[in-house]
Amino acid sequence: MQVPLHNPLFPISAMAAVTDHIGFAPTYSATYTEPYKLAREFSTLDHLTKGRVAWNIVTSYLNSEAVNLGMEGQIKHDTRYDRADEYMDVVYKLWEHSWEEDAVEADKETGVYVNPDKVHPINHKGEFFSVPGEHLVEPSPQRTPVLFQAGASEKGKAFAAKHAEALFTTLASDLEELKAFASDIRERAVENGRNAEDIKIFPGIVPIVGRTEEEAQEKYEELLSYVSYEGTAAMLSGHTGIDFSQYEPDQYVEDAETEASHGFLKKIFGKHDQKMDSQRSCASSRTRHRSNQGGRYT
Repeated sequence: MQVPLHNPLFPISAMAAVTDHIGFAPTYSATYTEPYKLAREFSTLDHLTKGRVAWNIVTSYLNSEAVNLGMEGQIKHDTRYDRADEYMDVVYKLWEHSWEEDAVEADKETGVYVNPDKVHPINHKGEFFSVPGEHLVEPSPQRTPVLFQAGASEKGKAFAAKHAEALFTTLASDLEELKAFASDIRERAVENGRNAEDIKIFPGIVPIVGRTEEEAQEKYEELLSYVSYEGTAAMLSGHTGIDFSQYEPDQYVEDAETEASHGFLKKIFGKHDQKMDSQRSCASSRTRHRSNQGGRYT
């Protein structure tokens, strides 16, 4: 359903060459890319963009993705976040601590570009990663890129509160829910020794506009007419790892568990202790949910 999927890193240097103020935040998985490699790639991009790169951190969830990348199967949900937490420890060490600020001398007279005494191995050895060496790239304008994240499960929100500077969310269906979500995340940030306002919240909205509210409402109703229940089943199956083709469109599903996207289940079905919606209601409510987040239509 979601193809083609080109590597997002490659076009960034070209786009950066013809822009001055646009930032770039590619999504890259902390599950499938080794931290030593990722640190090098993002430092390179930070140099090429002159400090305009960000990283949207994901832990991934598709089993098909895992096996195609050489794994026997997807890592358990909570373990992915434990692993990602150590992953961040590794890249922070590489970006922030491997090279001293004045390590680059670029002295033409002595022929010395880098003072080796000011470049240090990080000597990381943890539960998931062993990275003994130095960072391969000299300090970039930001060193650490701006960090985006979209955690919605308990583990995901804890990870975001610890690491993220910007947080995507589509969980809130109205302003009050959004306020509650933001307050929860910022309280968690304070518990991690951060300032509450360190995290910027980006709610997902799909605005439907028209010259009048009536016209916008008509556009909305037209969108609903295009809802595909088969497409919804495929979409839900992909996001949740649950085969929804086994259910009838009006059948209610209870006690569904997943090692895939917990946040997606929350967004569509509500709290885990509630009965889940049917596919049919889910298909229409997904469109309505996205539309209503924007408030008024005009």
